[in-house]
Amino acid sequence: MPVVLDANLAVSLVIPTPYSAAAAAKISEWRRDGVELLVPALWEYELTSALRKGVSAGVLSLQEAELGLEQVVALGVESAAPTLELHVAALRLAGELGHFVAYDTAYLALAESLGAQLWTADQRLGRDAARCGLTFVRCV
Repeated sequence: MPVVLDANLAVSLVIPTPYSAAAAAKISEWRRDGVELLVPALWEYELTSALRKGVSAGVLSLQEAELGLEQVVALGVESAAPTLELHVAALRLAGELGHFVAYDTAYLALAESLGAQLWTADQRLGRDAARCGLTFVRCV
């Protein structure tokens, strides 16, 4: 079964977080087991933006951010092309979860469309998904 990977897990491989070790272990397990890792097209932009924030905050140097970006992209995640169906599903899911924007629900829409699990460190997203009966969301 494929796994949809939230950007926050990838960011935690570069910027230390309380869940960095757990995310790294899970990603290593998936790679070892040959699990297909998928992301919506906005994933790379979210990743790049988060690393830029890390540079701005003095947590990373520009060189560390660039190297981290290269390492995360080298994980071999596959970016799913945006489609009208995915965008419509993200809009629907944002409404169901009570979210004002559809960034997070783009990940949900992709996972839902593939019958895949979505792995995230976003506890709010996990709680909102569980409240709406979306059983395919897993939190690190």
